[in-house]
Amino acid sequence: MDDARGSSAADRGSWITRRQLGAGAAGAGVTAILAALIPGSASAVDDDFPDPRGLPKTFVLITHGTVARGATVQTDLSDGHYLGLFVGRQLSPTVTHPVGLVDLGYHDAGSHRLAWNLEVAGERLAAGSYLVLLEVFTPHGYPSGIPPTSTYAFLTITGNGGTSVRLVPLRSLL
Repeated sequence: MDDARGSSAADRGSWITRRQLGAGAAGAGVTAILAALIPGSASAVDDDFPDPRGLPKTFVLITHGTVARGATVQTDLSDGHYLGLFVGRQLSPTVTHPVGLVDLGYHDAGSHRLAWNLEVAGERLAAGSYLVLLEVFTPHGYPSGIPPTSTYAFLTITGNGGTSVRLVPLRSLL
């Protein structure tokens, strides 16, 4: 069951299940779901489904052993895009609570290695498990409505600040 027992949805705040995540990625995009869950965000989805040419071809999240050393986002672009990360805390194997968005800025076509300090909205991530998605953003720092890459990263931060990551293809989440 996806619901947390003993508390109402209002008490728990925003959360998203893997079923919703899979349905969003297969349909209108995860960003449509996230726009409703993250206060102050907006989705710039057109009525027409975005043209898939030029989307990020790859997404790899590389950790450097500790939170203090951060992580590297590696991606290949065939066109220039504003990029960003969605970060959600894993509350259970099937429930993710949105933590926030990380704006990575504009990047031209080509291969990129982008440093990430493991902070969201100026706050360093605490110990726990996180879902991290690379997405195409608008120039204003919000998800564009273009579906994310087909690889998701599960980031783990231990109590002593150690980091590790597991990359998972979308099809294994559905």
